[in-house]
Amino acid sequence: MRIRPELCISIVAMLLMSASVNAQDVWDTDGDGYDDNNDNCTLTWNAAQRDTDGDFMGNMCDADFNSDDVINNLDLGYMRDNFLTSDPHADLDGDGFVGFQDLDQMKVLFLDSPGPTGTDPNQPPCTCYFSGDCPSGQFCDYGPGSFATEDICVWRDIKPNGNVGTGCSIESDLTTGAWTPDICDGVCSGSSRGSSIGLEDTGLVAQTVSIWGEAMINPSAAGGGPVDPELAAQATAIQFNGANVPIMLGRHAADALAMASGEPFHDYFCHYEGHPEDPDQPIVDLAGNTCRIVAGQLTIQALASELQTPGTAAEIMQGIPEVCPSWQKMFTTQCKVGPDALNCAIRFIETQAEFLSTPPSSPSARPDPLEALLGNIAR
Repeated sequence: MRIRPELCISIVAMLLMSASVNAQDVWDTDGDGYDDNNDNCTLTWNAAQRDTDGDFMGNMCDADFNSDDVINNLDLGYMRDNFLTSDPHADLDGDGFVGFQDLDQMKVLFLDSPGPTGTDPNQPPCTCYFSGDCPSGQFCDYGPGSFATEDICVWRDIKPNGNVGTGCSIESDLTTGAWTPDICDGVCSGSSRGSSIGLEDTGLVAQTVSIWGEAMINPSAAGGGPVDPELAAQATAIQFNGANVPIMLGRHAADALAMASGEPFHDYFCHYEGHPEDPDQPIVDLAGNTCRIVAGQLTIQALASELQTPGTAAEIMQGIPEVCPSWQKMFTTQCKVGPDALNCAIRFIETQAEFLSTPPSSPSARPDPLEALLGNIAR
Protein backbone atom coordinates (compact mmCIF):
# COMPACT_ATOMS: atom_id res chain seq x y z
CA MET A 1 0.00 0.00 0.00
CA ARG A 2 1.39 3.37 -1.03
CA ILE A 3 0.52 6.31 1.18
CA ARG A 4 0.25 9.80 -0.29
CA PRO A 5 3.27 9.77 -2.64
CA GLU A 6 2.01 13.05 -4.05
CA LEU A 7 3.52 14.77 -1.01
CA CYS A 8 6.98 14.05 -2.41
CA ILE A 9 6.23 15.27 -5.93
CA SER A 10 3.23 17.59 -6.23
CA ILE A 11 4.91 20.63 -4.70
CA VAL A 12 7.42 20.69 -7.52
CA ALA A 13 5.29 19.60 -10.46
CA MET A 14 5.22 23.07 -12.00
CA LEU A 15 8.93 23.46 -11.38
CA LEU A 16 9.68 20.20 -13.17
CA MET A 17 7.52 21.15 -16.15
CA SER A 18 9.57 24.28 -16.71
CA ALA A 19 12.96 22.87 -15.71
CA SER A 20 15.61 21.88 -18.21
CA VAL A 21 16.44 18.24 -18.83
CA ASN A 22 19.47 18.60 -16.60
CA ALA A 23 18.48 19.16 -12.99
CA GLN A 24 20.54 21.76 -11.19
CA ASP A 25 21.06 22.31 -7.48
CA VAL A 26 21.26 25.68 -5.78
CA TRP A 27 23.85 24.91 -3.14
CA ASP A 28 27.00 26.98 -2.84
CA THR A 29 28.76 24.84 -0.25
CA ASP A 30 31.90 26.99 0.09
CA GLY A 31 30.10 30.35 -0.21
CA ASP A 32 32.27 31.71 -3.02
CA GLY A 33 29.41 32.81 -5.26
CA TYR A 34 29.45 29.75 -7.53
CA ASP A 35 26.81 27.07 -7.04
CA ASP A 36 28.27 23.59 -6.78
CA ASN A 37 27.38 22.57 -10.34
CA ASN A 38 29.40 25.52 -11.61
CA ASP A 39 32.21 25.58 -9.05
CA ASN A 40 35.60 24.05 -9.87
CA CYS A 41 36.33 23.70 -6.12
CA THR A 42 33.05 22.87 -4.38
CA LEU A 43 34.59 22.70 -0.88
CA THR A 44 37.20 25.45 -1.14
CA TRP A 45 36.44 29.16 -1.45
CA ASN A 46 37.87 30.31 -4.78
CA ALA A 47 35.95 33.23 -6.21
CA ALA A 48 38.56 33.67 -8.97
CA GLN A 49 38.00 30.09 -10.23
CA ARG A 50 41.64 29.96 -11.45
CA ASP A 51 42.43 26.69 -13.22
CA THR A 52 45.85 27.12 -14.79
CA ASP A 53 46.23 23.51 -15.95
CA GLY A 54 42.74 23.26 -17.46
CA ASP A 55 41.66 20.08 -15.66
CA PHE A 56 38.34 21.51 -14.41
CA MET A 57 39.70 21.80 -10.85
CA GLY A 58 40.64 25.20 -9.49
CA ASN A 59 44.15 25.84 -8.25
CA MET A 60 42.95 26.29 -4.68
CA CYS A 61 41.92 22.62 -4.47
CA ASP A 62 44.40 21.20 -6.98
CA ALA A 63 48.00 20.85 -5.86
CA ASP A 64 48.26 17.65 -7.90
CA PHE A 65 50.91 19.06 -10.21
CA ASN A 66 51.76 15.76 -11.92
CA SER A 67 48.10 14.74 -12.42
CA ASP A 68 48.35 11.32 -10.73
CA ASP A 69 45.16 11.97 -8.72
CA VAL A 70 46.86 12.30 -5.34
CA ILE A 71 48.65 15.22 -3.71
CA ASN A 72 51.85 13.73 -2.33
CA ASN A 73 55.61 14.14 -2.02
CA LEU A 74 56.06 14.31 -5.79
CA ASP A 75 53.84 17.40 -5.84
CA LEU A 76 55.65 18.73 -2.80
CA GLY A 77 58.85 18.49 -4.84
CA TYR A 78 57.28 20.66 -7.53
CA MET A 79 56.25 23.19 -4.89
CA ARG A 80 59.80 23.13 -3.48
CA ASP A 81 61.35 23.69 -6.92
CA ASN A 82 59.09 26.66 -7.58
CA PHE A 83 59.00 28.14 -4.08
CA LEU A 84 59.44 31.93 -4.06
CA THR A 85 58.81 32.11 -7.83
CA SER A 86 55.79 33.25 -9.85
CA ASP A 87 54.98 29.80 -11.25
CA PRO A 88 51.24 29.97 -12.08
CA HIS A 89 50.44 26.37 -11.11
CA ALA A 90 52.18 26.37 -7.72
CA ASP A 91 50.62 29.77 -7.02
CA LEU A 92 47.49 28.24 -5.53
CA ASP A 93 45.95 31.42 -4.13
CA GLY A 94 46.56 33.50 -7.25
CA ASP A 95 48.48 36.35 -5.65
CA GLY A 96 51.24 36.13 -8.26
CA PHE A 97 53.81 34.63 -5.89
CA VAL A 98 54.51 31.10 -4.59
CA GLY A 99 54.87 31.58 -0.86
CA PHE A 100 53.92 30.30 2.53
CA GLN A 101 50.18 30.87 1.95
CA ASP A 102 50.35 28.45 -0.96
CA LEU A 103 52.28 26.00 1.19
CA ASP A 104 49.65 26.27 3.93
CA GLN A 105 46.96 25.48 1.38
CA MET A 106 48.96 22.49 0.15
CA LYS A 107 49.14 21.26 3.73
CA VAL A 108 45.34 21.23 3.84
CA LEU A 109 45.19 19.22 0.60
CA PHE A 110 48.11 16.87 1.27
CA LEU A 111 47.48 13.14 0.62
CA ASP A 112 43.98 13.84 -0.68
CA SER A 113 42.75 13.67 -4.23
CA PRO A 114 42.42 17.05 -5.94
CA GLY A 115 39.01 18.71 -6.04
CA PRO A 116 36.19 17.98 -5.69
CA THR A 117 34.77 19.87 -8.65
CA GLY A 118 31.32 20.27 -10.09
CA THR A 119 32.46 21.37 -13.54
CA ASP A 120 34.23 18.29 -14.90
CA PRO A 121 32.06 16.88 -17.70
CA ASN A 122 33.71 13.49 -17.18
CA GLN A 123 32.71 13.20 -13.51
CA PRO A 124 29.86 10.66 -13.20
CA PRO A 125 26.36 11.92 -12.51
CA CYS A 126 24.70 10.98 -9.25
CA THR A 127 22.37 8.03 -9.81
CA CYS A 128 20.56 7.35 -6.55
CA TYR A 129 18.84 8.77 -3.52
CA PHE A 130 17.97 5.42 -1.94
CA SER A 131 19.58 2.08 -2.69
CA GLY A 132 16.18 1.23 -4.16
CA ASP A 133 17.30 3.28 -7.15
CA CYS A 134 20.24 0.96 -7.80
CA PRO A 135 20.55 -2.33 -9.70
CA SER A 136 20.45 -5.52 -7.65
CA GLY A 137 23.56 -5.98 -5.53
CA GLN A 138 24.43 -2.27 -5.50
CA PHE A 139 23.88 0.38 -2.85
CA CYS A 140 23.76 4.16 -2.78
CA ASP A 141 27.12 5.63 -1.78
CA TYR A 142 26.80 9.24 -0.63
CA GLY A 143 30.53 9.85 -0.38
CA PRO A 144 32.54 11.20 2.55
CA GLY A 145 31.11 14.72 2.50
CA SER A 146 27.71 16.12 3.36
CA PHE A 147 24.72 15.74 1.05
CA ALA A 148 25.46 19.23 -0.24
CA THR A 149 28.91 18.15 -1.38
CA GLU A 150 29.47 16.84 -4.89
CA ASP A 151 32.49 14.80 -3.89
CA ILE A 152 31.96 11.52 -5.78
CA CYS A 153 29.35 12.52 -8.37
CA VAL A 154 27.53 15.59 -9.67
CA TRP A 155 23.85 16.44 -9.79
CA ARG A 156 23.83 17.57 -13.40
CA ASP A 157 21.59 14.73 -14.60
CA ILE A 158 18.18 13.53 -13.52
CA LYS A 159 17.90 10.10 -11.97
CA PRO A 160 18.17 7.70 -14.93
CA ASN A 161 16.71 4.45 -13.60
CA GLY A 162 15.10 5.25 -10.29
CA ASN A 163 11.80 3.87 -9.12
CA VAL A 164 8.93 6.33 -9.22
CA GLY A 165 8.62 8.11 -5.90
CA THR A 166 11.74 6.68 -4.25
CA GLY A 167 13.89 9.74 -4.84
CA CYS A 168 13.55 13.06 -3.12
CA SER A 169 15.90 15.94 -2.39
CA ILE A 170 15.82 18.85 0.02
CA GLU A 171 18.56 20.48 -2.05
CA SER A 172 16.44 21.71 -4.94
CA ASP A 173 14.95 24.85 -3.42
CA LEU A 174 16.38 26.30 -0.23
CA THR A 175 13.87 29.14 -0.27
CA THR A 176 10.65 27.15 -0.19
CA GLY A 177 11.93 23.84 1.16
CA ALA A 178 10.43 22.08 -1.85
CA TRP A 179 12.27 19.17 -3.42
CA THR A 180 12.18 17.25 -6.67
CA PRO A 181 12.28 13.47 -7.08
CA ASP A 182 14.72 13.88 -9.94
CA ILE A 183 17.81 14.94 -8.00
CA CYS A 184 20.12 12.32 -6.55
CA ASP A 185 22.75 12.50 -3.80
CA GLY A 186 24.87 9.43 -4.42
CA VAL A 187 26.20 6.94 -6.91
CA CYS A 188 25.31 3.25 -7.07
CA SER A 189 28.20 1.06 -5.96
CA GLY A 190 28.84 -2.65 -5.38
CA SER A 191 28.82 -3.86 -1.78
CA SER A 192 32.43 -5.06 -1.87
CA ARG A 193 33.64 -1.55 -2.76
CA GLY A 194 32.47 -0.31 0.62
CA SER A 195 31.63 3.24 1.57
CA SER A 196 32.76 6.01 3.88
CA ILE A 197 30.36 4.62 6.50
CA GLY A 198 32.74 1.66 6.71
CA LEU A 199 35.23 4.02 8.36
CA GLU A 200 32.83 4.58 11.27
CA ASP A 201 32.42 2.52 14.44
CA THR A 202 30.39 -0.53 13.35
CA GLY A 203 28.70 -0.80 16.73
CA LEU A 204 27.40 2.76 16.43
CA VAL A 205 26.29 2.10 12.85
CA ALA A 206 24.30 -0.95 14.01
CA GLN A 207 22.82 1.01 16.92
CA THR A 208 21.72 3.86 14.65
CA VAL A 209 20.13 1.50 12.13
CA SER A 210 18.20 -0.19 14.95
CA ILE A 211 16.89 3.12 16.32
CA TRP A 212 15.80 4.32 12.88
CA GLY A 213 14.03 1.01 12.32
CA GLU A 214 12.06 1.44 15.53
CA ALA A 215 11.37 5.10 14.74
CA MET A 216 9.67 4.08 11.48
CA ILE A 217 8.09 0.70 12.26
CA ASN A 218 6.61 1.57 15.67
CA PRO A 219 4.28 4.37 14.47
CA SER A 220 3.28 2.23 11.50
CA ALA A 221 2.40 -0.72 13.73
CA ALA A 222 0.26 1.59 15.84
CA GLY A 223 -1.86 2.62 12.87
CA GLY A 224 0.26 5.25 11.21
CA GLY A 225 1.91 8.44 12.33
CA PRO A 226 5.00 10.53 11.74
CA VAL A 227 8.46 9.12 12.30
CA ASP A 228 8.85 8.85 16.09
CA PRO A 229 10.45 12.21 17.03
CA GLU A 230 12.11 10.99 20.23
CA LEU A 231 13.74 8.00 18.56
CA ALA A 232 14.72 10.14 15.57
CA ALA A 233 16.37 12.60 17.95
CA GLN A 234 18.31 9.72 19.52
CA ALA A 235 19.49 8.53 16.11
CA THR A 236 20.56 11.94 14.85
CA ALA A 237 22.37 12.70 18.12
CA ILE A 238 24.79 9.80 17.70
CA GLN A 239 28.24 11.19 16.94
CA PHE A 240 30.16 10.02 13.88
CA ASN A 241 33.33 11.25 12.22
CA GLY A 242 31.67 11.96 8.87
CA ALA A 243 28.95 14.46 8.06
CA ASN A 244 25.28 13.44 7.88
CA VAL A 245 26.01 9.79 8.73
CA PRO A 246 22.87 9.35 10.91
CA ILE A 247 20.63 10.51 8.04
CA MET A 248 22.51 8.30 5.57
CA LEU A 249 21.83 5.36 7.87
CA GLY A 250 18.19 6.39 8.10
CA ARG A 251 17.98 6.03 4.33
CA HIS A 252 19.58 2.60 4.47
CA ALA A 253 17.13 1.56 7.22
CA ALA A 254 14.30 2.78 5.00
CA ASP A 255 15.69 0.61 2.18
CA ALA A 256 15.54 -2.45 4.42
CA LEU A 257 12.01 -1.66 5.60
CA ALA A 258 10.83 -0.90 2.07
CA MET A 259 11.93 -4.40 1.07
CA ALA A 260 10.42 -6.20 4.05
CA SER A 261 7.39 -4.11 4.99
CA GLY A 262 6.46 -2.15 1.89
CA GLU A 263 7.88 0.37 -0.56
CA PRO A 264 6.03 3.36 1.06
CA PHE A 265 8.80 3.49 3.68
CA HIS A 266 10.91 5.27 1.06
CA ASP A 267 8.39 8.12 0.82
CA TYR A 268 7.89 7.99 4.57
CA PHE A 269 11.53 8.70 5.38
CA CYS A 270 11.88 10.99 2.37
CA HIS A 271 9.30 13.41 3.70
CA TYR A 272 10.56 13.21 7.26
CA GLU A 273 14.09 14.06 6.18
CA GLY A 274 13.00 17.16 4.31
CA HIS A 275 10.29 18.34 6.69
CA PRO A 276 10.66 16.72 10.13
CA GLU A 277 8.30 19.25 11.74
CA ASP A 278 5.54 18.94 9.13
CA PRO A 279 2.30 18.11 11.01
CA ASP A 280 0.81 16.54 7.86
CA GLN A 281 3.44 13.94 7.05
CA PRO A 282 2.66 10.82 5.02
CA ILE A 283 2.06 7.73 7.08
CA VAL A 284 2.37 3.97 6.67
CA ASP A 285 -0.50 2.13 8.36
CA LEU A 286 0.43 -1.47 9.23
CA ALA A 287 -2.03 -1.85 12.11
CA GLY A 288 -3.18 -5.47 12.26
CA ASN A 289 -0.69 -6.56 9.59
CA THR A 290 1.38 -8.80 11.83
CA CYS A 291 3.30 -10.20 8.89
CA ARG A 292 4.64 -6.87 7.65
CA ILE A 293 5.31 -5.57 11.16
CA VAL A 294 7.31 -8.62 12.25
CA ALA A 295 9.06 -8.85 8.88
CA GLY A 296 10.25 -5.27 9.25
CA GLN A 297 11.36 -5.79 12.84
CA LEU A 298 13.27 -8.98 12.01
CA THR A 299 14.88 -7.43 8.94
CA ILE A 300 16.20 -4.44 10.89
CA GLN A 301 17.34 -6.79 13.67
CA ALA A 302 19.10 -8.94 11.05
CA LEU A 303 20.86 -5.94 9.50
CA ALA A 304 22.10 -4.69 12.88
CA SER A 305 23.27 -8.18 13.82
CA GLU A 306 24.98 -8.80 10.48
CA LEU A 307 26.86 -5.52 10.82
CA GLN A 308 28.44 -6.68 14.06
CA THR A 309 28.59 -10.43 13.48
CA PRO A 310 28.64 -11.44 9.80
CA GLY A 311 26.69 -14.59 9.05
CA THR A 312 23.92 -14.06 11.59
CA ALA A 313 21.25 -12.39 9.42
CA ALA A 314 19.98 -15.61 7.84
CA GLU A 315 18.93 -17.26 11.09
CA ILE A 316 17.03 -14.17 12.19
CA MET A 317 15.20 -13.71 8.88
CA GLN A 318 14.24 -17.39 8.75
CA GLY A 319 11.55 -16.40 11.25
CA ILE A 320 9.67 -14.36 8.64
CA PRO A 321 7.85 -17.31 6.98
CA GLU A 322 6.49 -18.30 10.40
CA VAL A 323 4.32 -15.15 10.43
CA CYS A 324 4.03 -14.53 6.69
CA PRO A 325 2.32 -17.39 4.82
CA SER A 326 2.66 -15.44 1.56
CA TRP A 327 6.36 -14.70 2.02
CA GLN A 328 7.14 -15.78 -1.54
CA LYS A 329 5.31 -12.64 -2.74
CA MET A 330 7.23 -10.27 -0.45
CA PHE A 331 10.51 -8.35 -0.81
CA THR A 332 9.56 -7.15 -4.29
CA THR A 333 11.60 -3.92 -4.17
CA GLN A 334 14.67 -6.15 -4.38
CA CYS A 335 13.56 -9.70 -5.21
CA LYS A 336 11.42 -11.65 -7.63
CA VAL A 337 8.29 -13.42 -6.49
CA GLY A 338 8.91 -17.11 -5.95
CA PRO A 339 10.51 -19.73 -3.72
CA ASP A 340 13.87 -17.90 -3.68
CA ALA A 341 12.37 -14.65 -2.37
CA LEU A 342 13.52 -15.12 1.23
CA ASN A 343 17.03 -16.18 0.23
CA CYS A 344 17.20 -13.14 -2.01
CA ALA A 345 16.11 -10.88 0.87
CA ILE A 346 18.73 -12.44 3.14
CA ARG A 347 21.42 -11.82 0.50
CA PHE A 348 20.30 -8.20 0.27
CA ILE A 349 20.72 -7.67 4.01
CA GLU A 350 24.07 -9.48 4.04
CA THR A 351 25.43 -7.38 1.19
CA GLN A 352 23.95 -4.19 2.67
CA ALA A 353 25.82 -4.92 5.90
CA GLU A 354 28.99 -5.60 3.91
CA PHE A 355 28.61 -2.27 2.13
CA LEU A 356 28.06 -0.36 5.38
CA SER A 357 30.96 -2.01 7.24
CA THR A 358 33.62 -2.06 4.52
CA PRO A 359 35.93 0.98 4.34
CA PRO A 360 36.53 2.35 0.83
CA SER A 361 40.24 2.51 1.66
CA SER A 362 42.50 2.57 4.68
CA PRO A 363 43.39 6.11 5.78
CA SER A 364 47.10 6.82 6.00
CA ALA A 365 49.02 8.91 8.48
CA ARG A 366 49.78 12.29 7.01
CA PRO A 367 53.29 13.72 7.11
CA ASP A 368 53.52 17.45 7.52
CA PRO A 369 54.41 18.97 4.10
CA LEU A 370 55.47 22.27 5.67
CA GLU A 371 58.10 20.57 7.79
CA ALA A 372 59.26 18.47 4.85
CA LEU A 373 59.59 21.48 2.53
CA LEU A 374 61.40 23.60 5.10
CA GLY A 375 63.77 20.71 5.74
CA ASN A 376 64.50 20.41 2.01
CA ILE A 377 65.08 24.16 1.69
CA ALA A 378 67.44 24.10 4.68
CA ARG A 379 69.45 21.32 3.06
